[in-house]
Amino acid sequence: MKSNMKRIFAIATLVVASLAAFSSCTPQQEGDKQLVALTDYMELQEIPGVYSYDTASAKGKALYTFNQSDGQGYFNKSKLTYRIMNNEGNKYAQFVLSAEPEVGSTVDVKMTSKGLKEISSNVTYKAMKVDRMEGNLLYLIGGADTKYTALILVWIE
Repeated sequence: MKSNMKRIFAIATLVVASLAAFSSCTPQQEGDKQLVALTDYMELQEIPGVYSYDTASAKGKALYTFNQSDGQGYFNKSKLTYRIMNNEGNKYAQFVLSAEPEVGSTVDVKMTSKGLKEISSNVTYKAMKVDRMEGNLLYLIGGADTKYTALILVWIE
């Protein structure tokens, strides 16, 4: 009987300690959830363009992407520049990086655009994380300072 009581006491102590440990964890901030949702969404994307977090759907959404049948892409590594535009030239987004991208580092991205109501015509995204480089694509993800924006750019090494 004493050994059963000791076991019950030991189990109860472990349960209380576990609950105390879990309750002391800080809950994930709303911004962290948005960044995680955007990052998860970007894992599935392969089209160059501008993406952002959509609060209505609680996931990422495309704002402007490269359309191969109706668009043109331009890449200049020496100027750290990538641009996508439609064939008429009345819609475009151009991205200029502050430094050569390296996975895990951060870069600032100056973006200018024309004819895109979803995107400001002149904005600098601060401290975008170089998430990954796969094939000829560069994935950049930014948090609150970028209003939860992600970019996929063509980047040829």
